[in-house]
Amino acid sequence: MKSILLTTTAIVAFAGAAAADGHAGISFSGSATLGYNTSDEGPAGDNDGFYGDMELDVSMVAALDNGITVTATADVDDLDVEDAGYNGVTLEIASEMASLTFGDTNSSADTHWSGVDGDSVGDFRGTTEHLDNFDAVLRGEATFGGVTGSVSYGVNTQSGDDSLNALQVAAVADVAGFTVIGAYEEAIDETVEDFAEQFGVSVSGAVAGFDVTAAYLSQDFDDTTSLGVSVSAPFGPVTVGGYYSMNESDNAARALDQYGLDVSYVDGPISVSAEIDMVEDADDAGWSVDANYDTGLGAIIHAGVNNSVLDDELDYYVAGTYDLGGGATLLVSYAIDEDGSEGDEIGEDELQNGTTVEVSFSF
Repeated sequence: MKSILLTTTAIVAFAGAAAADGHAGISFSGSATLGYNTSDEGPAGDNDGFYGDMELDVSMVAALDNGITVTATADVDDLDVEDAGYNGVTLEIASEMASLTFGDTNSSADTHWSGVDGDSVGDFRGTTEHLDNFDAVLRGEATFGGVTGSVSYGVNTQSGDDSLNALQVAAVADVAGFTVIGAYEEAIDETVEDFAEQFGVSVSGAVAGFDVTAAYLSQDFDDTTSLGVSVSAPFGPVTVGGYYSMNESDNAARALDQYGLDVSYVDGPISVSAEIDMVEDADDAGWSVDANYDTGLGAIIHAGVNNSVLDDELDYYVAGTYDLGGGATLLVSYAIDEDGSEGDEIGEDELQNGTTVEVSFSF
């Protein structure tokens, strides 16, 4: 705590000098949580008994000449002067058409990719995977004539020849009213699925009142490919959607097609969603139902039940949130994960296993 106070004091002093110039602005935001949870059955590190957490974020912005803006943001909780990595720290130089971002930021393909559920290839590597293997992410972006191009690398600031790795490239374009996305990432370790070479192309747009997306993904690991399509359309307060992904792979478990259907209903204070997901040749389907009711008095009631495609046991929950005003929220929940597969991320609200009483504050 002492180091945080010293850092904050120094930043405030700098803020005063910068404000006098009219050159930069500094802002602070933060959150705090205090709660109690009754379950000790979750994975290691999950809450059991009383718990608390606090976060402090700092943002510094300077407007330079020629329309260029420099922004530095930091999560004070993640700062460590003995750590060569850039967890919690992001630096950005941006103009109206281009930007260069360094630090705790997302990679290019993961930022821009949007595909279809049910593919066996999986997502492009994002922030977590990069910062687990590199000190920082370097991403550059530019937009010209309706096309946005993006390139990123994982950066090892303390190494020599291997200082840049994990290349990702992405492009997004508007073509005749359709959004076309292309994305690529190079392999880091071709023997591991999450670090194999991968590329994808997707097209999405409105066709005869339906929102349609088609996507193709390919990954070197197990020579896996996925071709999928999703469709959704509103019918009054009801929205209906579905997807189908055809998967091919040298690994039989990844070569199974996947498909699903979802329905949502929103009308005034009531919202209900239901979905079912199926895998080719699987005996069971995964499904979930979630409902919310806004009382109009600051309280929202949540309830739901779900079962994943690989589980035989139900997960269910009931919860209430109440707006205490001034950025404070009270949560009271009861959630059960019968087989432990969800840990402390139960239902659409990602609730903790057991009974929880929690107050959170935003500053």
